[in-house]
Amino acid sequence: KTLKICANHYITGMMELKPNAGSYGAWVWNTHADFAEECPKPELLAICFLNAENAQKFKTKFEECGKEIEERQKKGPGKNDNADKVQNA
Repeated sequence: KTLKICANHYITGMMELKPNAGSYGAWVWNTHADFAEECPKPELLAICFLNAENAQKFKTKFEECGKEIEERQKKGPGKNDNADKVQNA
């Protein structure tokens, strides 16, 4: 079991979690640059949870982070008063 989640990519507002093979406990999504290896490359990633409740919590937080990133990009550099909100999520 993995007890901590580590993303080797940036979360963007354009990323969309989709149920993996119709499962309510697993998600898949695409990233343009996964940094798990030396050379970043596009990847289809998946995560599986023991229950649907934890899977939904992950989806909610993932989507919150994507929206926060979009808001920060709209404000532009140096105009973010919530800089550590996503970092501490």
